[in-house]
Amino acid sequence: MSTDRILHTLLEERVCVQRYLKPRCQLMAWHRTREEGRSLKQSRMRRSLHAHNNEKPMKTILKASSIALVALTWPLSAQVTEKKETTETKQHADGSTTETTTETTRTFNPEVQTKVVKYFEPYKTERYGLPPGVTVSVKEIPADWRTTNIRPGLVVAEKQRSYLVAAPPELVKILPAPRAETRYYIAGSNVVAVDKSYKIVDSIHIPSINLTVEKE
Repeated sequence: MSTDRILHTLLEERVCVQRYLKPRCQLMAWHRTREEGRSLKQSRMRRSLHAHNNEKPMKTILKASSIALVALTWPLSAQVTEKKETTETKQHADGSTTETTTETTRTFNPEVQTKVVKYFEPYKTERYGLPPGVTVSVKEIPADWRTTNIRPGLVVAEKQRSYLVAAPPELVKILPAPRAETRYYIAGSNVVAVDKSYKIVDSIHIPSINLTVEKE
C-alpha cells in the first residue's frame, strides 16, 4: 500500500472517530456544565442560608439594645398606672352576704410618692408648710382635706373645686407625665391627680403640710 493510501485511510478513520465521539463529548460537556451550575447554585444557597442565620441574632441584639436605650432614656417619673381590685364581703343580719368589688387605679408609684413628700420638706418653716406662691383658704377647705389622705375615687363636689390649687411647675416636674385630661392639684394636705370629671384618680398625703385653722 502506498504512503498516500495509508494517509488517506488514517484520515478517514480519524474523521469516523470524530463523528462518533463528538456527540458523546458534547453530551458529556453538557452534563458537566449542568453539574457545575447545580453545584454553584447549591453553594450560593448555603452561603445565603448561613448569612440569614447569622443575621437573626444580630437583629435580636439590635432590637434588645433599642429597648434598653428607650428604658434608659424614659423619665424615672414616667406615667405608671396600676389597677387593683378589692372585694369586700358583708354579712347581713338575715344571714345573707353581699360582695362589693372596687377597682382602684394608682398613678403615683412608691418612688414618686417619696419624691413628692421630700419636695415639701424644705418648706416646713413656711406658713402651712406650703411652697411660696401657693395660697389656700384654710377655713373654707373641707376639714378632711386638711388632716387625712383623700380617697381615690372620690368626686370633688362642684362647690369644693375652687379649693383645688394647681400644682407648682417644680412639683409637676417630678410627677408622672399626666394622661389625657388629667391634672395635678394641691388639695389641702394632699397632692392629687384629678380627671376631667373631677374624680380623684390618686393622692399623696403630705405630712409636713400643717393646715390648722388657728394659723389663718
